[in-house]
Amino acid sequence: MRRPVRPTLSAAAVSAAAVLTVGCYTYTPVDGARLDAGQPVHVTLTDEGTYRVASFIGPYGKSLDGKVMEKDDSSLVMSVTQVTRRTGVEESWRGESVRVPRAAVASVTVQKLSRTKSILMASGVVVAALGLAAALGGASSLGGKRGGGGSNGQ
Repeated sequence: MRRPVRPTLSAAAVSAAAVLTVGCYTYTPVDGARLDAGQPVHVTLTDEGTYRVASFIGPYGKSLDGKVMEKDDSSLVMSVTQVTRRTGVEESWRGESVRVPRAAVASVTVQKLSRTKSILMASGVVVAALGLAAALGGASSLGGKRGGGGSNGQ
């Protein structure tokens, strides 16, 4: 006879921990002068910038995601992890180095962990996991004997 599977509080805790490791992030605009090496960034290109960096990233580049490797007054060097085309196509990259002239940059945003959104998300996952555990736990005991009581009305 198979034992019914009963999700427990530990399953809810594991689910919440998984959400917290991923977290909810927001992108915040930043002045290019405040960028630090290793910082994850999202760079949106100007229309002219699309053409200026086409020889490095290919045609119709709209934005770049990656980490800042170095910066100076005239350019930003990135380790690129994703290129988004003006057509909406997203391409994964493996950290190739791309020098982006400052004149080609429309905006730079940095990724920051949103504690509030992450806590709300984790709370929702815990509540859902506990609800599922209660529903499955209650359903598995229907129609079967529970505990060690007898059938004589006691």
